[in-house]
Amino acid sequence: MRKITELIFFCAVVCSFNAAGEELSFEYRDGFIWIRVEIAGERESFNFLLDSGAEVSTVDLNTAKRLGLKMGRTVLVQGVESSAAGYWPVQVPATTSRVSLPEKMLAVDLCELSKSCRCDVHGLIGADFFRNRVVQIDFMHGTIRLLKSGQVRPGDIVLPMRVKKNAMLTQLSINDQKEKWFRLDTGCASALQWASLQSPEKNTTSTIGEGLSEVEIASSATKLLAGGLTLWNVPTGLHPKPIFPGEAGLLGNDILSLFLVTFDPFQNRLILSPPASRQDQ
Repeated sequence: MRKITELIFFCAVVCSFNAAGEELSFEYRDGFIWIRVEIAGERESFNFLLDSGAEVSTVDLNTAKRLGLKMGRTVLVQGVESSAAGYWPVQVPATTSRVSLPEKMLAVDLCELSKSCRCDVHGLIGADFFRNRVVQIDFMHGTIRLLKSGQVRPGDIVLPMRVKKNAMLTQLSINDQKEKWFRLDTGCASALQWASLQSPEKNTTSTIGEGLSEVEIASSATKLLAGGLTLWNVPTGLHPKPIFPGEAGLLGNDILSLFLVTFDPFQNRLILSPPASRQDQ
């Protein structure tokens, strides 16, 4: 889920407890990070996606109604090539592996996203979960670690990271063009989404699972430069205008999953550890 009104950005809850050393398990499937979530008073568990591109955590509207959760005021929610009405805030007493999730969530209909995933999506764990903590995603072992600090090892790629409102961004160069800021989006199953006025020749039409629904867009293969990393023939979705104002696109799981990924907001950096650096993790 994506950009909502300016007021909601200021209202987003900051999780302030010390979660150093805790671990969460997840299943990496169909390009998404699936996490089992418990909601207080409910026997069943719920399917949430870890979505760092979502500026606030989200609960599916139909799920919220079924659980009898009280709705907040109506807001407009902007997604990739789509928008929808939502409700803010909704109090959701949710945890995963005994780690509390942001209590204030956005309620919006995730039905189309569930269809694209061929599985019920009850909610999204957004960028507000990443606030004031170092989060490490280990795709190889299906583990999320909540750390006191990020550690750089020989061979790691360290990229600048900044938080714009609630979105986490990093700098990338596409096809040797000037570096621009891309949103770090674990809710994007594809490799790269790029808004460029000088887009390369379009080869195919691709479908990305992103935000409110699946979206069909043109795509091409590009060269990606990130710090000392160079990737060739990266499948890239092409957009005629920015997906979100002031941003050049999205960096998704098809690339992030190649690494042990550490989000370190305290040092304003993203650490990508190649497979050879994972062996002693």
